Amino acid sequence: MYENYEGLYPIDTDKLFEEEFRLSDYMIDFAGNRTYMALGNGMAGFAAPLYPYEYTGWRDEQLSWQFTCAFSNNINLGPTYIVKGSDSATILKKYMINNFDKFPIGTSKFALSCVENGDVSGWGVIMKTDVNTYETHWLNSVPQWFAQEKEPIDAEVTDITGTNFVFQLMGPRSLEIIEEVTRDDLHDILYCHFRDSAVDGRKIRVLRFGMTNGLEYEFHGDISDAQYIYRRIIEVGNAYGIRRLGLNAYMTAHTPGGCQQNEFLFNNGFMMYPPNMLKGSVGDNIEKRYRNPFELGLGHVIDFNHDFIGKEALQAYKADPKRTEVTLEWNAEDISDIYESQFRDEIPYQPIDKIGPMDVGGDSANGSSMDLVFNKNGNEIGISGARVVSYYHRAMISLASIDLQYADLGTEVIVLWGDPGTRQKEVRAKVAPRPYNNKINNRNFDVEQIPRYKA
Repeated sequence: MYENYEGLYPIDTDKLFEEEFRLSDYMIDFAGNRTYMALGNGMAGFAAPLYPYEYTGWRDEQLSWQFTCAFSNNINLGPTYIVKGSDSATILKKYMINNFDKFPIGTSKFALSCVENGDVSGWGVIMKTDVNTYETHWLNSVPQWFAQEKEPIDAEVTDITGTNFVFQLMGPRSLEIIEEVTRDDLHDILYCHFRDSAVDGRKIRVLRFGMTNGLEYEFHGDISDAQYIYRRIIEVGNAYGIRRLGLNAYMTAHTPGGCQQNEFLFNNGFMMYPPNMLKGSVGDNIEKRYRNPFELGLGHVIDFNHDFIGKEALQAYKADPKRTEVTLEWNAEDISDIYESQFRDEIPYQPIDKIGPMDVGGDSANGSSMDLVFNKNGNEIGISGARVVSYYHRAMISLASIDLQYADLGTEVIVLWGDPGTRQKEVRAKVAPRPYNNKINNRNFDVEQIPRYKA
């Protein structure tokens, strides 16, 4: 039914810049076919910018990372720092749970920090760009870590946020597009590896990384080159059926890939969570919304061969684990009943029509709605979040931290939908594969089956 998908929505590059606008100092985008704007909620310490909401519709945009290539610049807002000096790794190791001894130049890590009790306090991506030199993305706490060191250290943190751009290309045609854009053979880039390339003489870095569990790459470059490179990607990508991702579809990409986004809260002492963020049947108990790496299915990331904040608590949890993360597939009949109640009942269930974490109306900020999970006997066994609709899979899914004895595939559980004080619905769900999207696994996908660029 998708035979003509590639040619459905070509982008008129001649008009691409006619209605050019700058959304903020951190994000650049251009008016498009069906672009709707929504005021973002912002991050701690950042002004809320305007985001492109949709281009060709969320269903069509979701399909692009399955069939062709999705193109996104939705993470340009992210805090970015250069950390340089002989003490850089020592300080980073103090706060991060990751292994820094096996960290060659040209590679990246999904990095996590914790507080003393083992709760995750933050995460992001660290790239080792040179000897004693690291580039961090979305690790908001990095400046504070180095600033609070009392002894003299050989390390300098430079904030480069807003001086560089990050473009993401996701999908089975992404490598073909980036090779044609760069006129470079990039088949050699392994998962979590990067190297330099160029677009018509404009220097970029190409990183193989992503969250959908499909083939994905990122372009990193100087912000002054962003508009030119943006246009080149569209010009080349048109022949491959490229789609630009609005924030609505983009925010649904992580859950099918089994990657965390907004299904829990950081416990770090400085992230402020207003009451309207504490949505879902979990209620206002913020402690229940914190999780440790094991509860997020990320225990394998921990390197216990170095000292770091939270190490003792995580060692104790590893010795007696209680929960892990799974995908939950929600029952279609129960979802339909929630929809139907809006037109049938005097007091309907809480609406469930949002497809994912992005909420234009502002009813839930940044998608941190979290719901209690029960077994068939009514006993609480976990917490669910990051609920999204996957159009390709025709499913509503979420990520949930649940007790280990209920984590087997096919196990049936109950998700309690609705804020306290509303009419709540017990939604049947079953444990499904994580990642749910397993068409292509970027970690081990053999790109040799993809044609190489020929000049």
